[in-house]
Amino acid sequence: MEMSDGGNYTTLDQSRPENNPEEQLSGRRNYRLTELCLGLLTVLLLTIITAISVHYTRVQNDTMEKYSTLSETMNQLQTNYST
Repeated sequence: MEMSDGGNYTTLDQSRPENNPEEQLSGRRNYRLTELCLGLLTVLLLTIITAISVHYTRVQNDTMEKYSTLSETMNQLQTNYST
């Protein structure tokens, strides 16, 4: 026990933040806010990764189609040139 300035006795347990209900609630709110922010960042990251993956797949397919078209055109030109 400690003696405060007014002569009243207070226990050490009440003066510690981990035993103070108001401080515990404040700490929980901070953790919940942190969890919410991390959750939102995770969702955002997964969305961005998915969008980039879809875009990359489309670009790759378009490139393959262009390559096929150019190969066919080159073969036709070589055939026409040799005759």
